Amino acid sequence: MKTEDYYKKAIAGCNFGYGEKHKLKSRHFSVFGDALKAAEIRDEIAKKIGFKGRMIKGTALYSSVWADSNAVFAILECMLGNESEAQKIKAEMVRKFGFDGMLMYNSLRADRKDWSGSNIFYAQDSISFAVLQHLLGNERDAIGIKKELEERIGFDGILIKFGVGYDAVYTYESASFSMLEYLMGNEGKARKIKEELEARVGFDGGLIKSGVGVPDLLTRSNAAFAMIEYLLGNERRAEKIKECMEEHIGFEGKLIETGVGLGEIYTHNSAVFAMLCIAERLKKAKK
Repeated sequence: MKTEDYYKKAIAGCNFGYGEKHKLKSRHFSVFGDALKAAEIRDEIAKKIGFKGRMIKGTALYSSVWADSNAVFAILECMLGNESEAQKIKAEMVRKFGFDGMLMYNSLRADRKDWSGSNIFYAQDSISFAVLQHLLGNERDAIGIKKELEERIGFDGILIKFGVGYDAVYTYESASFSMLEYLMGNEGKARKIKEELEARVGFDGGLIKSGVGVPDLLTRSNAAFAMIEYLLGNERRAEKIKECMEEHIGFEGKLIETGVGLGEIYTHNSAVFAMLCIAERLKKAKK
């Protein structure tokens, strides 16, 4: 679907599985309501990175297909008002990736037989899929995934760990989990996670580091952190993070690079940045 068609859907409103239409009045009504920019990024992902079958590739460099990339791309589709496409991606993810309990595998079923490391469960894959389920109105499934994340992956303090059997703590995972808490109506928990990230990871008011003891300044970490700042009412701080990202992280056309000094182009980075451009939609999806 072309960008103009996505924009028409965007101004018509989003459903998010709740039946309420959210009307948009202009193309640039706020920094976090820029539906045209988000749709253009989505279009560029589809054009420059492309699909493998019905699933979006993780990068243009290889044909690899990853769970988180598809989940965040489906979330972006949903936020742009194209719920039917989000539903199709979700159904394909269920069929092609599969689950252990309620945690989603990172790699395709077809690839797992040849790669012993593929049975690792990363927090982000299931967090993003839980957010998608929430936006599509499948609240019971979203709650079940969240509970299993808490029980099987666990926390360091109140920050979620990287995956099953991993103790590392990263900004992207915890900021995304904070967003999931917010969407489920647990704003107090979401705020505590955000504050813990600031205290333990390090944030100078511009860009946040990518994890505890990890100094990299990554796109997805900062886009996710800016979204939770915005959702919790800190719009000016969120704007500043977005401005710093645009100033210090490069672009290839409309697609944003991986981070400061890191030039690779990946689906999840641009998709999460596009989500930030229309973050106000998530406020309307709060339980």
